[in-house]
Amino acid sequence: MEEKIVYFDKPCPGNTEEVLRVAQKRAQELGIKTIVVATNEGNTAMRAIEICKGIKVVAVTHATGWKAPMRRN
Repeated sequence: MEEKIVYFDKPCPGNTEEVLRVAQKRAQELGIKTIVVATNEGNTAMRAIEICKGIKVVAVTHATGWKAPMRRN
């Protein structure tokens, strides 16, 4: 068995497309039917749906409206 590891030079939104393509390919190889993606505004979730055809996409986000942990705006 051979596996591929992908590294990026720096974190940035531009990596999202490649990450989703790699995830889609690996999910197909392993027969995975559902993936979970983190998204703040929904953009990553929408791209995942477009790229990962035939795979169910579950999108999660974080709570909003907090200045700091346990402190409301």
